[in-house]
Amino acid sequence: MTFKVAVAQIDIALGDPDRNYQTVTQAVKDAAKAGADVVVFPEMWNTGYALTELARLADQDGWRTKQTLSRAAKENQIAIVGGSVATVRAGGQFYNTTYVYDENGNLVASYDKVHLFGLMHEDEFIQ
Repeated sequence: MTFKVAVAQIDIALGDPDRNYQTVTQAVKDAAKAGADVVVFPEMWNTGYALTELARLADQDGWRTKQTLSRAAKENQIAIVGGSVATVRAGGQFYNTTYVYDENGNLVASYDKVHLFGLMHEDEFIQ
């Protein structure tokens, strides 16, 4: 059995989630057309590392990301490792969160990054 993985090297627009969600949606379509079984996205693709702007940019409870990735997985019949995105939860705390979807659009895993990168000052902004 063969398993084809697509690694999405996308142009992340710093501080522009709308553009980044469009880019990711298209990259999922492209990966599926190329015959990939799963597509993997980079870290912090929804906002880039616009850490000082998280209050304005972070995805509330990951809802937009979850809807986008679920729909894209289901429509294109491809599994998605959602890289990671900036999320915000109750209390205003920010996280670097990964979501994984199967080819039917079901969330199968999520993870909050715990080993934050000090040189990027993640530890000053992200829980």
